[in-house]
Amino acid sequence: MACERAVPGLPEGLEAVALAAAPEAERLALSCEAGWNQTPADWHRLLGLGLGFGLAERGGPLVASAVLLPYDRDIAWISMVLVTARWRRRGLASLLMGRAVAEGQALARALFLDATPDGVAVYRALGFLEGQAITRWHRPAAAGAEAPPARAEDVGRDAWAAACARDARAMGAPRGALLEALAGDGRRILRSGGSLLLRPGRLAGQVGPLIAEDRATAEGLLAEGLAALGGGAAFLDARDGAGLEAVLQAAGFTPQRPFLRMHLGRPPAGEPALLWLTAGPEFG
Repeated sequence: MACERAVPGLPEGLEAVALAAAPEAERLALSCEAGWNQTPADWHRLLGLGLGFGLAERGGPLVASAVLLPYDRDIAWISMVLVTARWRRRGLASLLMGRAVAEGQALARALFLDATPDGVAVYRALGFLEGQAITRWHRPAAAGAEAPPARAEDVGRDAWAAACARDARAMGAPRGALLEALAGDGRRILRSGGSLLLRPGRLAGQVGPLIAEDRATAEGLLAEGLAALGGGAAFLDARDGAGLEAVLQAAGFTPQRPFLRMHLGRPPAGEPALLWLTAGPEFG
């Protein structure tokens, strides 16, 4: 693997490496060990659009990672902060977070992340402020369910541009390159007042982001998206303030774990009421 510059405070026996140069299997092993849903395509999206930082044993495998994903402007997302079990509690996550924060600040971006409950205190100590509460919901596969056949999309350029513009309003910054990448192996459902992206995951289909002007449009898009998934397993990350709990429970979902959206630096003004489901904690 390609080595990077020395990292002060790095434990003996480790070296900084370019995450994009690490073997794909080693990157995937980190997210699989954590029980996360990322596929190789997700890792490629993150590293194709963002900056990846890794730590590896000298002459050995990757043991820790972090990714900084700049949006088109104004915002950069921090994710994939992972440390393999045998190297935890050695300060590796803090080292990589420090690198990601420094790179993001050099780009003059407001930094965002979705923190697990264990991470909130850590990120608060780094100066991150608390924002929206988000819950991951899971629906198991129905007995005997098979993946539905792929369907050709009829996505006009104007409709997709409108969807990307609405997403930018919700987030406070455009992220068209990311949305294009997410749609690459997934499906776009576009309506006059909203949009929904579906994509495959390692453990279950990922539903989101869902951006909509009103509740009726949001619930209609969600129903259409779940129908497209058939009886397959699904994950989605819903903003708690959206009030989708009853709808999700009726559709067979149960809450899995909470996240807290946090930011460092002055965030651009968005319209969070338009955001019903996020793109997942790795993408925002």
